[in-house]
Amino acid sequence: CMLEGNVAAYGGGGTCNGVQSGCEYLDNQAENGGGAYNGTQRNCLFDGNEAEQSGGGSYNGTNSVCRFVENHAKWGGGLIYGRSERCVLVENYADNSGGGAYEGDLSNCLIVDNTARWGGGSYTGRLSNCTLSRNVAANYGGGAHSGNLFNCIAWGNTCSAGKDVYLSTCTYTCSGQSQSGAGNIAADPQFVDADGDDFRIAVTSPCRNGGSNAYAAGSVDYAGNPRIFDGVVDMGAFECTQIPKPPNDDFSGATVLSGATGGVEGTNTYATYEQGEPLTSRWSWARWSWGAETRRFR
Repeated sequence: CMLEGNVAAYGGGGTCNGVQSGCEYLDNQAENGGGAYNGTQRNCLFDGNEAEQSGGGSYNGTNSVCRFVENHAKWGGGLIYGRSERCVLVENYADNSGGGAYEGDLSNCLIVDNTARWGGGSYTGRLSNCTLSRNVAANYGGGAHSGNLFNCIAWGNTCSAGKDVYLSTCTYTCSGQSQSGAGNIAADPQFVDADGDDFRIAVTSPCRNGGSNAYAAGSVDYAGNPRIFDGVVDMGAFECTQIPKPPNDDFSGATVLSGATGGVEGTNTYATYEQGEPLTSRWSWARWSWGAETRRFR
């Protein structure tokens, strides 16, 4: 379905309550929830919606695998409240707080290029295994402001104070500033190609296996790959599905199985996981020559 150019006096320019799947919310308007108010949305696009007050795209919705693009509100340009998983929030704008999201529960989400006065990417709320990058805040918290971040990456955001994280509680999170709390690091996450909008992490990233399984968000990551690969969850929205080479190229004693791709990336030899194949958390390796044949190690 396509809901375009609709206007509501109070809540839900496009829809209010209900369950929607595969819908496009385009250029709708309301006081709250320019696109949708409450309800459940899966695999939906929210593009160019506007709320006079809060939740440009969605207000208090349950959102799964949705895209929020160029929505606008005073609070929560992309969305406000509710629960969102495996969503992308890009180029949303809030006049006040939460360019991408305001006070929601977000997991395995990609939050990029959003803008606000406070909290360019997100303001308050809980973020688990999310990646926040290239967001901008005019005042404080380019990436996240006043939130709780678990297994997240907040890197490459812009603000005069707290460019990546401001007044937030971080746990097993990577950011550009040193943070108190368990498992936090301040190191380049080594995105595959941030300039090309590829925010996966490289096999050599310090965020690989850098999270805590206690805070792992769901069974799959943003891309639909297994959330925990090689035994320990990664930081950020994407789980790295590559295995670095063993120390000293020691491949002794492995069992070789079919079903995955071998290759070489720089100085790191790896096996690439193919979705649907079972994995073990620990790996032993066999010495062999890389060739055209694809093999998998366990």
